[in-house]
Amino acid sequence: MASKTITVSDPTGNGPLANGASYPVSVYTSYGNANLFGSLASNYTTITEMISNVNSNYNAMVLEVLNRTLKSIQFDASYTWSHALDFAQNADTEGNASGRWYDPYSNPRQNYGNSSFNVPNRFVAYALYNFPNIHSTNWVKYLTNDWSMNNSFQAQNGLPYTAGIGGTCRVLHFSGWIGSGGSSIIPMIGPTR
Repeated sequence: MASKTITVSDPTGNGPLANGASYPVSVYTSYGNANLFGSLASNYTTITEMISNVNSNYNAMVLEVLNRTLKSIQFDASYTWSHALDFAQNADTEGNASGRWYDPYSNPRQNYGNSSFNVPNRFVAYALYNFPNIHSTNWVKYLTNDWSMNNSFQAQNGLPYTAGIGGTCRVLHFSGWIGSGGSSIIPMIGPTR
């Protein structure tokens, strides 16, 4: 591993990082994990290390208006505010590379941010109208009674996104700007927002 400096080149100034700003990053320049395999590390080019230590935070508040007291109509409306944070976890049991950390051997806090499952605002509502029943001994009641009509509505924020980079440095063996083959997040911006 070596230390490199990355300089932002954005003459338009529209990007999230300032044009000309420089950031130091650790860069992996050889294969293998010497911490795990010692001197044999260079014999292994692609290793997927899986750790079962999911750690997340979820906070939410729900406001609801519910009415079931009227004879012919019922309604329910609810608003949920929530915030889910995690360490770039995924829901894959096969070790999919899409949930990789930016740098698995460095500061794990670089991977902490809004969860891919974060939906901060959600509103759901429905109304149900029960048509009045016909009180008769006539056979028509079997066709007309116990009918209802309802409608529902839901709206929510979109799922978060992650700003990333593409391409590979010439001195690197794997993808990403640090050569670890990990996530392409920009650590100065962080994961999903």
